[in-house]
Amino acid sequence: MLSEHYRELLAAYVDGQPSSRQRRLVQRLLQRSAEARRLLQRLQADSRDLIHLPAPRLDCDLAPAILQKITAGRLGPVRRLRRFASAPAYPVWIGAAAAAAILFTVGTASYCTFAAFLNRPAAPSVAVHNQNNRPLAVPDTKAPDEVRNDIAQTPVPDPLKKSKPDLTPPPHEGDLAHQKTADPKPAAIPDKEEPVFTSEGMEMFVELKSVVPTLDVPATFKLRDLQQDAVHKKLVAELQKDSAVRLELPCPDGGRAFERLQAILKTHHVELMIDASAQRRLAKPLWRTNYVLYSEGMTAAELALLLQQIGADKHPGEIPFDHLVVRRMTERDHKELSDLLGVDPVQIKPSKETGAIGVDPRKPVSDQTAAQLAAALAGQGRAGAKPEHMMLAMPYNPVRPRRDSAEVKRFLDERKPLRPGALQVLLVLRGPTG
Repeated sequence: MLSEHYRELLAAYVDGQPSSRQRRLVQRLLQRSAEARRLLQRLQADSRDLIHLPAPRLDCDLAPAILQKITAGRLGPVRRLRRFASAPAYPVWIGAAAAAAILFTVGTASYCTFAAFLNRPAAPSVAVHNQNNRPLAVPDTKAPDEVRNDIAQTPVPDPLKKSKPDLTPPPHEGDLAHQKTADPKPAAIPDKEEPVFTSEGMEMFVELKSVVPTLDVPATFKLRDLQQDAVHKKLVAELQKDSAVRLELPCPDGGRAFERLQAILKTHHVELMIDASAQRRLAKPLWRTNYVLYSEGMTAAELALLLQQIGADKHPGEIPFDHLVVRRMTERDHKELSDLLGVDPVQIKPSKETGAIGVDPRKPVSDQTAAQLAAALAGQGRAGAKPEHMMLAMPYNPVRPRRDSAEVKRFLDERKPLRPGALQVLLVLRGPTG
């Protein structure tokens, strides 16, 4: 037996009125209930019978009679009544008056609050004298001329009189009694100066001193401008400011810049010792590397001539350098140099043994000759050339030289004492890698 809900659902399904959800529900009901299928068939049959019933016909036509009644009664179409808006319970002016009253009240209260706050006396920040019992000071209304006369008539105490003893006899008792009766008013006791308690920081003002920091501002030069005498002299003066300087040559390609600098060093008879790590990275042009060079033998004038030749190329487009940055070596630079060399070159002084550069008197001649031939074959110098200075080349970024580098050890062993005017030079070829 189907429930009333299912029967109404089937009737609506036959009439074509159910929603999509109801249609799905009817289909599930028909699939699992045979009684629902039979009821649906009966409802569909009854619907067809009702649709095909003949239409009944009236015995007479009622339309003329209805029209006559309408005409006789003078009837017309029904008009809908307009709904008028109900009048407000309160007049409009009452709302405006209430808003004005509220605004006036808020404004008056704000004015009174701010006026009372501004008229409040400022509280003392440190200390205040208790001057309630002291008489008010009456301003002196004397003219300027009278004030000057009073100052002129004021006796100036003589310091010599203080040292002499007072030889005047003491006054008689009768005179003292006479003086007491003559002045019946008691003498005014001067107010005792009360101490003012302040904070400890205000007891003594610290003397202010102007401290000017020592700014280490680097100097920048264009290599092309070094051909001018004024710029060249300025560079020499900048290099002579300190015995240890740091030079930076920004360049887009560290390997190409190193080759250009190596060629210029050969013309200036500078023996270039290249670290093995730097030599491997020079053989790989695609490896972006920054290099650092260190020297101790050149003077400011010799170094300026070398830098001048770097920018003296006839084809400016082929110069891998553009600017030169010069500044003195700081403590950080000295520490970085010590990390690169493995020792502090300032603390470890070079040996005082004299000899040609590249010749160590503590080693056999055969060993040194073999080392010089190997260096010549590796492109680090010309066999038979007499270099005037030595310079050590090492990788700077992204790698650093090894601690047991043979080139670094050889450079440290062949160091010579610094001659007068010689500089410690740290030259950095800095590329885009930093």
